[in-house]
Amino acid sequence: MHEVMINIRMKILITGNPDYGIANSLKEILGPDHELTFVSRTANNINLTTALGVFKLVQLSIGCDIFINNSCLTNFAQTTVYDEVWNNWKASGKSGFIINIGSSAEKIVNRSWKYSSEKAALKRASEQGAFQSAWGKSNIRVTYISMGHVSTPYVRNRDPNLKKHTMDEVANLIKWVIEYPSYTNIDELSVCPIQ
Repeated sequence: MHEVMINIRMKILITGNPDYGIANSLKEILGPDHELTFVSRTANNINLTTALGVFKLVQLSIGCDIFINNSCLTNFAQTTVYDEVWNNWKASGKSGFIINIGSSAEKIVNRSWKYSSEKAALKRASEQGAFQSAWGKSNIRVTYISMGHVSTPYVRNRDPNLKKHTMDEVANLIKWVIEYPSYTNIDELSVCPIQ
């Protein structure tokens, strides 16, 4: 019989401040059913753009079932965070689930080639992790979620007339991925609001 993740209380590590943004929606939507730990510079003084911050995150992740790599970090730090967590889990023989939150910006350069390149790097790294899982070379499932415009304060100010996903919609999509039967690896989801 295949294991289904519904109704199983899990330990979930999430990057981002739980007081706002997608992290806040994840707290509201996942919090009643799971044990959540949040990591960010503003939430608990763990700076994920530093080697020490990434080390602390990796240590916290070892005891968790799921890691949601949500923070929008610069200079390829989000990919570095994923890479360090995945490699440490693999080296220790740990099983678990990593969800990387990316962006449709990986598909096209419109404003910032650097941001697009960062998201493309995260997607490519996720693909490698998903491949390892699907072919039995690791016990770590990996999903990359490519989001179109999300209604953050920055995006609302920059593009006030565009349709956007709400942060609750993003959190509910993540919840659906978590609750999908664990014998399946959802390699990638790409979701964009229709303009």
